[in-house]
Amino acid sequence: MSATASEPPPTRTPPFERILSLTGLTREGAEAVRQAAVLAGPGATIDLVAVAPRRPPGMPHPQAEQIESLVIGDRLASEHAVASRPHIAEAADEPAGVLESVAGHDLLVVPDSGTGLEVLSRAATSVMIARAATSATPFPESILVAVDGTAEA
Repeated sequence: MSATASEPPPTRTPPFERILSLTGLTREGAEAVRQAAVLAGPGATIDLVAVAPRRPPGMPHPQAEQIESLVIGDRLASEHAVASRPHIAEAADEPAGVLESVAGHDLLVVPDSGTGLEVLSRAATSVMIARAATSATPFPESILVAVDGTAEA
């Protein structure tokens, strides 16, 4: 009789420790949350942010649209066994609200939109612009990573 010691399966180290995803009521916003959840993996937690226009004193906070987008984002994340922490950022515009919320995160996932492009050019952390798949290859089988040759890249 022979006995072999079996090694425990290796633990998966997530490529990103803290992921922040911009939510929204669009298909693009839903895709950003879905891809953030897939990257985080089952059992992980992602942060969701919805941006509301900065309101003058005495005006109601937050707005129904931001609450709804966070509820939808939480549901999408939970479909991938991922928990979420919702946040509403009040800012002059959406890119500013996202950039004010990114501290402490090592990946920012944004929809394919004007906001995504502006955040990409200004963020001091890794940014993934989430686009819906255009082929039968499921996300994340194929990801384009652009680098500019600097040490930070």
